[in-house]
Amino acid sequence: MPMISVVMPVYNEKDNLKKSIESILNQTYTDFEFLIVNEIDSSDGSGDIIKSYELTDNRVKLIQRTSGKKGVASSLNLGIQYATGKYIARMDADDYSYPERFEKQIAYMEKNPDIMLCGTNYRIVAPDRQTVIEVETDPERIKTLFIFRDVIAHPTVMFRREEFLNNGLIYNENEPAEDYELWCKAVNYGKFTNIPEVLLDYKFGYGTNLAPKMVKYAIEVCKRNLKEMLDFPLEKFPEEIYAFTFRQVDKGGQYLEAYLNFLTEIEMRNCEREVYPKDILAEILAGQWNDFLRGYIGFVKLPVYKRFLLECKNGFSKQIEEEYSGLNNMLAQLKEISDKLREEINIRRKVFIFGAGIVGKLFYNWHRDILEKRMLGWIDNNIGMQGKVVEGKKVFSFETAMDCCPDAIFIANSKHTEEIYNQIKEYDKCSSVGVYSIECLNL
Repeated sequence: MPMISVVMPVYNEKDNLKKSIESILNQTYTDFEFLIVNEIDSSDGSGDIIKSYELTDNRVKLIQRTSGKKGVASSLNLGIQYATGKYIARMDADDYSYPERFEKQIAYMEKNPDIMLCGTNYRIVAPDRQTVIEVETDPERIKTLFIFRDVIAHPTVMFRREEFLNNGLIYNENEPAEDYELWCKAVNYGKFTNIPEVLLDYKFGYGTNLAPKMVKYAIEVCKRNLKEMLDFPLEKFPEEIYAFTFRQVDKGGQYLEAYLNFLTEIEMRNCEREVYPKDILAEILAGQWNDFLRGYIGFVKLPVYKRFLLECKNGFSKQIEEEYSGLNNMLAQLKEISDKLREEINIRRKVFIFGAGIVGKLFYNWHRDILEKRMLGWIDNNIGMQGKVVEGKKVFSFETAMDCCPDAIFIANSKHTEEIYNQIKEYDKCSSVGVYSIECLNL
């Protein structure tokens, strides 16, 4: 009987399949069986590729589906039924496992019998970027973070087969976010961790538009988990509040108080039920609030952040009032400065806002009534932003905007105000352009 059963579902993956299969066959740890489940209507020749490996390596076993419910969850459950190993290792047909992955996971699991599931760090390989993702390692923090999001990368996992099966833990074949839902249940039966080392390349974004849909499914799992673990009153909060957890809403201003109440409600419910360690939950709630504020209004520099995070072990809701008050004060100051610039807008005819982020959007919307006809567009040094349309106005490069001969530029970038000011003043076409900062009046 092998130590590991590797389960990999396949659906029309002929372009990636060989690389993925060989990354498993080339593992430094070799005591495994490789169960590859080919979907019912996988018709691009993937089955033939799998058969060719089955003929040359007796660890490879093709499971060709001919009936039953289609989908990843169903294929995974079928593969696990065939599995005989002590551990189940996941693999996806378009990913790449590093050669030492199994060796390091087995060593860790054997040394730590209290760990039920072990994932790893991974690298996202996308058409436009490669990004290393470092995931949480502490079991208690992982369990608590599941309140808000999945912190286990599905194709990196290795788990104890019998512990899952003996507790009735299988994939829900009607749930698209099958991994997140299963982890939310399984973490109540054993500890989860991640090895803090990149051991898999995760291919993302090639010819697929699944990510937005998957986020919606994950939000529903998140809500069900809150209900089950904390008897959370889901109906008490608008749908946007749950979307913020997955950073799916841009305009958060109107939800500041609601999101604060949402996080406070979580803390209160946990105090009653003692499901999660209070100090860990308080720290994570503080992080959620911090992320929310930065996502909504990233220019706000609140000096209480560091002190707040240090003190959060004393409880989340008690510490938040000063920060919330500080945010409102900063917004009020910004609005006051913005209103003083309204007179300058009125006497201009060709205006650009330098910075198409949160500050610029706030400024534009506060004065949309007079900016709509005067504003030629946005300027942004971020190449990825150039050419996009924000609030109905196009984003230009600095040089292209200057060719339009503007008579005023309003800087909406707190981190680089001085740098942008110098960039404008040093440009030979800008000698007569009025330059103003949205955050201060002394340029």
